[in-house]
Amino acid sequence: MKLFLYLILCLLGIVTTSCSKTDVKKERETLKALSRIHRIQGIDYDHFLEYTLGNEIQSIKVQNFSGEEILRRVFTYDSGKLISLSYMNRRVEYTHLPDQNCIMDVKDLSGRMIERHYVSFSNNKVITDNKLVLINNQWVSSSKTEYLYDSTGNLIEKQIYNRKGNQWELYYSIQYQAYDNFINTSWYLQLKELIAFPYQEKVVMGNPGKILYVTNEGKVLQEFRYDYEYDSLKRMSKEIETHYMFDRVVNSDTSIFHYY
Repeated sequence: MKLFLYLILCLLGIVTTSCSKTDVKKERETLKALSRIHRIQGIDYDHFLEYTLGNEIQSIKVQNFSGEEILRRVFTYDSGKLISLSYMNRRVEYTHLPDQNCIMDVKDLSGRMIERHYVSFSNNKVITDNKLVLINNQWVSSSKTEYLYDSTGNLIEKQIYNRKGNQWELYYSIQYQAYDNFINTSWYLQLKELIAFPYQEKVVMGNPGKILYVTNEGKVLQEFRYDYEYDSLKRMSKEIETHYMFDRVVNSDTSIFHYY
């Protein structure tokens, strides 16, 4: 289900990291293209998606095999723009600035501020995501993410930095490769929270798709391979995930996509 998580993060990333009018319009069309998915059935968990009348994602519910709800994300919109996202014990609020940049405030359920993000854009593309935390009642930069693009506008790398005194120190980078006409080439958005070690993650989009965890010396530690099947309408109907570690199969999982 790892790439399904990427799909969900894509949907979140689309509406949380792009706040310009042009991007919102394009992203709403992307959401509409995906809006017929209502259930993704996995071995251990099922994911159910609900939509507003305007086809924006309204909620994502996760159930275990016994039907018990274990997670729900709820989205709120104003004039087509996402203004809040609630999940577990967190609430994220979005302020869309006149300069087309965006502020994201992360709060707990009591309303206490936990962190703040300043997201900047250029030519309708995310350039930096600056994360701030409260220290002695002052907002202090703790980390930032920089986005690099090729000449045609494809995201090719994200660089994540931690604050060390008055300087930024590169923690890790994520590289993206092999853009094609895959069903959704936006899955590369918002992956920074999934990696907790200073190695590179390389993402290859296509069929099959791959996610590679690579040392700085180029050695592949782990590989996740994704093979896809499509129905007669060219919609994704099945995702088969195979997890390799040092060239050995560790696990395999299958997700089935259901549409309205």
